[in-house]
Amino acid sequence: MTVPPSLPISFNPPASSGVRVRTASRTFDGAPLHLTFLDGSEPDEGLIEAGLARRDQRDGGGWVELGDSSKRAWVKGGRLTGKSSFRHGARMFFAQHPLPRVAEYNNLTWLRHSGFPAAVPLVAGVLLGRWGLPRAQFLATLKVDKSRNLFALLADATTSKDVRRGSLSDAGHLVAQLHLAGFEHRDFFARNLVRDQAGTLTILDAWSGGPCSTARFSMRDVAGFLADSQGVLKEAEADLFLGAYLSETSSVIEVPTRAQIDREVRAMASAMSRRKSRRG
Repeated sequence: MTVPPSLPISFNPPASSGVRVRTASRTFDGAPLHLTFLDGSEPDEGLIEAGLARRDQRDGGGWVELGDSSKRAWVKGGRLTGKSSFRHGARMFFAQHPLPRVAEYNNLTWLRHSGFPAAVPLVAGVLLGRWGLPRAQFLATLKVDKSRNLFALLADATTSKDVRRGSLSDAGHLVAQLHLAGFEHRDFFARNLVRDQAGTLTILDAWSGGPCSTARFSMRDVAGFLADSQGVLKEAEADLFLGAYLSETSSVIEVPTRAQIDREVRAMASAMSRRKSRRG
Protein backbone atom coordinates (compact mmCIF):
# COMPACT_ATOMS: atom_id res chain seq x y z
CA MET A 1 0.00 0.00 0.00
CA THR A 2 1.39 3.37 -1.00
CA VAL A 3 0.65 6.13 1.47
CA PRO A 4 1.50 9.81 0.95
CA PRO A 5 3.88 11.21 3.59
CA SER A 6 1.27 13.79 4.54
CA LEU A 7 -2.29 14.61 3.65
CA PRO A 8 -3.00 17.52 1.30
CA ILE A 9 -3.73 20.79 3.07
CA SER A 10 -5.85 23.41 1.34
CA PHE A 11 -4.98 26.29 3.61
CA ASN A 12 -4.06 29.89 2.98
CA PRO A 13 -3.93 31.89 6.23
CA PRO A 14 -3.48 35.65 6.11
CA ALA A 15 0.19 36.42 5.43
CA SER A 16 0.31 38.80 8.39
CA SER A 17 -0.77 36.11 10.86
CA GLY A 18 2.45 34.10 10.69
CA VAL A 19 0.42 30.96 11.45
CA ARG A 20 1.48 27.61 10.02
CA VAL A 21 -0.43 24.36 10.13
CA ARG A 22 1.56 21.18 10.44
CA THR A 23 0.68 17.60 9.49
CA ALA A 24 2.48 14.74 11.23
CA SER A 25 2.22 11.02 10.53
CA ARG A 26 2.34 8.00 12.82
CA THR A 27 0.82 4.55 12.91
CA PHE A 28 -2.15 3.24 14.89
CA ASP A 29 -2.66 -0.53 15.02
CA GLY A 30 -0.43 -0.75 11.96
CA ALA A 31 -2.47 1.78 9.97
CA PRO A 32 -1.26 5.25 8.90
CA LEU A 33 -2.62 8.09 11.01
CA HIS A 34 -2.21 11.70 9.89
CA LEU A 35 -2.64 14.51 12.43
CA THR A 36 -3.16 18.22 11.74
CA PHE A 37 -2.29 20.87 14.34
CA LEU A 38 -0.58 24.23 14.69
CA ASP A 39 3.14 24.31 14.05
CA GLY A 40 5.07 24.83 17.27
CA SER A 41 2.53 22.93 19.36
CA GLU A 42 1.94 19.28 20.20
CA PRO A 43 -1.52 17.68 20.07
CA ASP A 44 -3.09 16.38 23.26
CA GLU A 45 -2.79 12.58 23.33
CA GLY A 46 -6.09 12.29 25.20
CA LEU A 47 -7.88 14.06 22.34
CA ILE A 48 -6.25 11.80 19.77
CA GLU A 49 -7.31 8.78 21.79
CA ALA A 50 -10.88 10.11 22.02
CA GLY A 51 -10.94 10.78 18.28
CA LEU A 52 -9.68 7.30 17.44
CA ALA A 53 -12.26 5.78 19.77
CA ARG A 54 -14.87 6.97 17.25
CA ARG A 55 -13.23 5.12 14.34
CA ASP A 56 -15.88 2.38 14.21
CA GLN A 57 -18.86 4.59 15.08
CA ARG A 58 -21.25 6.66 13.02
CA ASP A 59 -20.39 10.34 12.71
CA GLY A 60 -21.08 12.12 16.01
CA GLY A 61 -19.33 13.71 18.95
CA GLY A 62 -18.81 13.98 22.68
CA TRP A 63 -17.13 16.05 25.38
CA VAL A 64 -13.63 15.30 26.71
CA GLU A 65 -12.15 16.84 29.85
CA LEU A 66 -8.82 18.63 29.44
CA GLY A 67 -6.06 18.78 32.06
CA ASP A 68 -7.48 19.82 35.41
CA SER A 69 -11.04 19.52 34.04
CA SER A 70 -11.45 23.30 34.00
CA LYS A 71 -11.80 23.15 30.22
CA ARG A 72 -13.49 20.74 27.85
CA ALA A 73 -13.11 19.86 24.19
CA TRP A 74 -15.73 18.67 21.72
CA VAL A 75 -14.42 15.69 19.77
CA LYS A 76 -16.42 14.76 16.69
CA GLY A 77 -15.89 12.32 13.86
CA GLY A 78 -16.52 8.74 12.87
CA ARG A 79 -15.93 6.00 10.35
CA LEU A 80 -15.81 6.31 6.57
CA THR A 81 -16.88 3.25 4.61
CA GLY A 82 -17.83 2.19 1.10
CA LYS A 83 -18.70 4.97 -1.33
CA SER A 84 -18.01 7.65 1.28
CA SER A 85 -14.45 6.42 1.83
CA PHE A 86 -13.81 6.12 -1.90
CA ARG A 87 -15.29 9.56 -2.68
CA HIS A 88 -13.27 11.34 -0.01
CA GLY A 89 -10.16 9.36 -0.91
CA ALA A 90 -10.45 10.36 -4.57
CA ARG A 91 -10.93 14.02 -3.65
CA MET A 92 -7.99 13.80 -1.26
CA PHE A 93 -5.49 12.25 -3.68
CA PHE A 94 -6.56 13.63 -7.05
CA ALA A 95 -8.10 17.01 -6.22
CA GLN A 96 -5.81 17.66 -3.24
CA HIS A 97 -8.90 18.41 -1.15
CA PRO A 98 -8.69 17.68 2.58
CA LEU A 99 -11.26 15.54 4.35
CA PRO A 100 -14.10 17.42 6.09
CA ARG A 101 -12.61 17.37 9.60
CA VAL A 102 -9.20 18.54 8.31
CA ALA A 103 -10.87 21.19 6.14
CA GLU A 104 -12.77 22.37 9.21
CA TYR A 105 -9.56 22.60 11.24
CA ASN A 106 -8.01 24.71 8.48
CA ASN A 107 -11.07 26.94 8.12
CA LEU A 108 -11.42 27.57 11.86
CA THR A 109 -7.73 28.46 11.99
CA TRP A 110 -8.12 30.81 9.02
CA LEU A 111 -11.12 32.48 10.64
CA ARG A 112 -9.44 32.97 14.02
CA HIS A 113 -6.26 34.38 12.51
CA SER A 114 -8.34 36.69 10.31
CA GLY A 115 -9.95 38.19 13.41
CA PHE A 116 -13.27 36.29 13.35
CA PRO A 117 -14.83 34.65 16.42
CA ALA A 118 -14.49 30.91 15.82
CA ALA A 119 -14.02 27.84 17.99
CA VAL A 120 -10.40 27.03 18.81
CA PRO A 121 -9.32 23.98 16.77
CA LEU A 122 -7.00 21.67 18.72
CA VAL A 123 -6.24 18.70 16.48
CA ALA A 124 -7.69 16.88 13.47
CA GLY A 125 -6.90 13.33 12.44
CA VAL A 126 -7.40 10.96 9.52
CA LEU A 127 -6.89 7.20 9.83
CA LEU A 128 -6.19 5.42 6.56
CA GLY A 129 -7.20 1.87 5.67
CA ARG A 130 -6.88 -0.43 2.69
CA TRP A 131 -5.32 1.04 -0.46
CA GLY A 132 -4.66 4.25 1.43
CA LEU A 133 -8.34 5.20 1.52
CA PRO A 134 -9.57 7.13 4.57
CA ARG A 135 -11.15 4.87 7.19
CA ALA A 136 -12.03 7.44 9.86
CA GLN A 137 -11.64 11.13 10.71
CA PHE A 138 -12.00 13.34 13.76
CA LEU A 139 -11.66 16.93 14.99
CA ALA A 140 -11.30 18.37 18.49
CA THR A 141 -12.24 21.97 19.31
CA LEU A 142 -12.17 23.86 22.60
CA LYS A 143 -15.53 24.45 24.29
CA VAL A 144 -16.77 28.04 24.19
CA ASP A 145 -17.35 28.82 27.87
CA LYS A 146 -20.72 30.00 29.17
CA SER A 147 -22.36 29.97 25.77
CA ARG A 148 -25.65 28.81 24.30
CA ASN A 149 -26.53 27.50 20.85
CA LEU A 150 -28.15 30.33 18.86
CA PHE A 151 -30.89 28.14 17.40
CA ALA A 152 -31.88 26.94 20.87
CA LEU A 153 -31.83 30.53 22.11
CA LEU A 154 -34.14 31.65 19.27
CA ALA A 155 -36.46 28.68 19.84
CA ASP A 156 -36.78 29.53 23.55
CA ALA A 157 -39.93 31.53 24.22
CA THR A 158 -38.34 33.07 27.33
CA THR A 159 -35.50 34.72 25.39
CA SER A 160 -35.90 38.48 25.62
CA LYS A 161 -36.71 40.57 22.58
CA ASP A 162 -33.49 42.57 22.97
CA VAL A 163 -31.35 39.40 23.01
CA ARG A 164 -33.15 38.03 19.95
CA ARG A 165 -32.81 41.24 17.98
CA GLY A 166 -29.20 41.77 19.01
CA SER A 167 -28.25 38.21 18.12
CA LEU A 168 -29.89 38.36 14.69
CA SER A 169 -28.36 41.73 13.88
CA ASP A 170 -24.95 40.42 14.95
CA ALA A 171 -25.42 37.30 12.82
CA GLY A 172 -26.20 39.45 9.78
CA HIS A 173 -23.14 41.61 10.34
CA LEU A 174 -20.96 38.54 10.95
CA VAL A 175 -21.85 36.78 7.71
CA ALA A 176 -21.47 40.07 5.83
CA GLN A 177 -17.96 40.49 7.20
CA LEU A 178 -17.14 36.90 6.22
CA HIS A 179 -18.21 37.57 2.64
CA LEU A 180 -16.35 40.87 2.46
CA ALA A 181 -13.23 39.04 3.66
CA GLY A 182 -13.66 36.49 0.89
CA PHE A 183 -14.90 33.59 3.02
CA GLU A 184 -17.92 31.50 2.04
CA HIS A 185 -19.13 29.43 5.00
CA ARG A 186 -21.81 27.29 3.24
CA ASP A 187 -23.30 26.09 6.54
CA PHE A 188 -24.00 29.44 8.22
CA PHE A 189 -26.90 28.20 10.33
CA ALA A 190 -28.04 29.39 13.77
CA ARG A 191 -27.33 25.88 15.09
CA ASN A 192 -23.67 26.31 14.08
CA LEU A 193 -23.29 29.48 16.17
CA VAL A 194 -23.17 30.00 19.94
CA ARG A 195 -23.72 33.19 21.94
CA ASP A 196 -21.78 33.78 25.13
CA GLN A 197 -22.80 35.86 28.14
CA ALA A 198 -21.12 38.94 26.68
CA GLY A 199 -23.30 38.62 23.57
CA THR A 200 -20.50 37.51 21.22
CA LEU A 201 -21.41 35.02 18.49
CA THR A 202 -18.85 32.29 17.80
CA ILE A 203 -18.72 30.04 14.73
CA LEU A 204 -18.56 26.33 15.55
CA ASP A 205 -18.92 24.32 12.36
CA ALA A 206 -16.99 25.43 9.28
CA TRP A 207 -15.99 22.50 7.08
CA SER A 208 -18.07 22.94 3.94
CA GLY A 209 -16.80 26.26 2.61
CA GLY A 210 -13.56 28.18 2.83
CA PRO A 211 -11.61 31.25 1.71
CA CYS A 212 -12.35 32.61 -1.79
CA SER A 213 -10.19 34.75 -4.01
CA THR A 214 -12.44 37.81 -3.73
CA ALA A 215 -15.34 39.21 -1.73
CA ARG A 216 -18.60 37.64 -2.85
CA PHE A 217 -22.23 37.10 -1.95
CA SER A 218 -23.20 33.55 -0.92
CA MET A 219 -26.86 32.69 -1.35
CA ARG A 220 -26.27 29.47 0.56
CA ASP A 221 -25.11 31.42 3.61
CA VAL A 222 -27.81 34.10 3.65
CA ALA A 223 -30.81 32.09 2.47
CA GLY A 224 -29.56 29.02 4.35
CA PHE A 225 -29.58 30.85 7.68
CA LEU A 226 -33.14 32.04 7.13
CA ALA A 227 -34.38 28.68 5.80
CA ASP A 228 -32.89 26.68 8.67
CA SER A 229 -34.31 29.16 11.22
CA GLN A 230 -37.71 29.55 9.54
CA GLY A 231 -39.62 27.84 12.33
CA VAL A 232 -38.21 30.08 15.06
CA LEU A 233 -38.01 33.47 13.32
CA LYS A 234 -40.69 36.09 12.83
CA GLU A 235 -40.79 37.98 9.54
CA ALA A 236 -39.55 41.17 11.20
CA GLU A 237 -36.61 39.24 12.64
CA ALA A 238 -35.69 37.86 9.22
CA ASP A 239 -35.81 41.46 7.94
CA LEU A 240 -33.49 42.49 10.76
CA PHE A 241 -30.93 39.83 9.81
CA LEU A 242 -31.07 40.81 6.13
CA GLY A 243 -30.94 44.51 6.92
CA ALA A 244 -27.77 44.06 8.95
CA TYR A 245 -26.22 42.06 6.11
CA LEU A 246 -27.14 44.56 3.41
CA SER A 247 -25.99 47.56 5.45
CA GLU A 248 -22.42 46.31 5.08
CA THR A 249 -22.43 44.63 1.69
CA SER A 250 -24.85 46.37 -0.69
CA SER A 251 -22.34 49.03 -1.79
CA VAL A 252 -19.41 46.60 -2.07
CA ILE A 253 -20.61 43.33 -3.61
CA GLU A 254 -23.49 42.45 -5.90
CA VAL A 255 -26.44 41.10 -3.92
CA PRO A 256 -29.62 39.53 -5.40
CA THR A 257 -33.00 41.18 -4.92
CA ARG A 258 -35.12 40.43 -1.85
CA ALA A 259 -37.55 38.48 -4.06
CA GLN A 260 -34.70 36.25 -5.30
CA ILE A 261 -33.50 35.66 -1.75
CA ASP A 262 -37.06 34.85 -0.58
CA ARG A 263 -37.48 32.29 -3.40
CA GLU A 264 -34.23 30.61 -2.44
CA VAL A 265 -35.25 30.55 1.23
CA ARG A 266 -38.45 28.71 0.31
CA ALA A 267 -36.57 26.26 -1.93
CA MET A 268 -33.92 25.55 0.71
CA ALA A 269 -36.51 25.17 3.47
CA SER A 270 -38.39 22.64 1.34
CA ALA A 271 -35.19 20.70 0.59
CA MET A 272 -34.26 20.66 4.28
CA SER A 273 -37.72 19.36 5.18
CA ARG A 274 -37.42 16.53 2.64
CA ARG A 275 -34.01 15.53 3.99
CA LYS A 276 -35.36 15.42 7.54
CA SER A 277 -38.30 13.26 6.39
CA ARG A 278 -35.97 10.78 4.70
CA ARG A 279 -33.90 10.49 7.87
CA GLY A 280 -37.04 9.55 9.75
